[in-house]
Amino acid sequence: MKGKSVKRNWPEVLSPEDRITEAKDKTRKIVDHLLHIIAVHESNKALLFSDTLAKQVPPSHAAHTFNLLRDNQYRYELVRLCALWDACKPDRESIPTIAALVDSDAVQELLTEETQRHWVQLPPRVIRSEEGSDDEVQKLVESITHAQSAAFGVKQAQKALHWLKSAKRMEARVRRCDRYLALVDSRDRYIAHNLSLAATRKAPLTTAKYGDDSWLLALSIRIIDRLYLGICGTNLDWSGSQRIAEKRALNFWNGISLKVLG
Repeated sequence: MKGKSVKRNWPEVLSPEDRITEAKDKTRKIVDHLLHIIAVHESNKALLFSDTLAKQVPPSHAAHTFNLLRDNQYRYELVRLCALWDACKPDRESIPTIAALVDSDAVQELLTEETQRHWVQLPPRVIRSEEGSDDEVQKLVESITHAQSAAFGVKQAQKALHWLKSAKRMEARVRRCDRYLALVDSRDRYIAHNLSLAATRKAPLTTAKYGDDSWLLALSIRIIDRLYLGICGTNLDWSGSQRIAEKRALNFWNGISLKVLG
């Protein structure tokens, strides 16, 4: 009697090589999404939490539209931030999707081998003396340089594996966290959908608060940084990107003068 076939879900149906290809593509794209969210977040900090513009808008009919502008900007940030955490699906460029793609011993082994191979295959960079040197000395220097690159490659491969496993652990903890789930509840109930009070909540005992967005953004940066390092072998200066976004936002919002008509 033949046993029942076990149905495999995505991404288990993919080969390790295809999973890596998908993971690299989605990781590069989610980096772009994250840079956009960082820019929106810094803009919202200047618009929502600074009185530079607010003190130019006295109690008036126009103040309603100003508050609407700020509310819409904040809601947009929540929508885009929560989208980074969409459930794992083939068409989602999200942290859980990427984490699932590389959550495989075979995939992680291939990625660490790729990292190690990158350093082993680097041509030795030996600066020749102006006085010259004989071939035997040159070969010895190249051999030592190659051995050093190979040893460094082993360490980088170990780091890549650590980054992948660390990102997966952090991703799993965030998705179980009531603070994160309350943000998703807020997104679902008040922004993405019009849910009644009777609708089931993911975190019934927790309410989202201002500042939770900054908390989730900071964790998203840390996790995506680890995924980017482990999967693509590179990363970004995230602090520098935040400083650039902050400067641009302040240069814009602090340069605006409002004249309220009534």
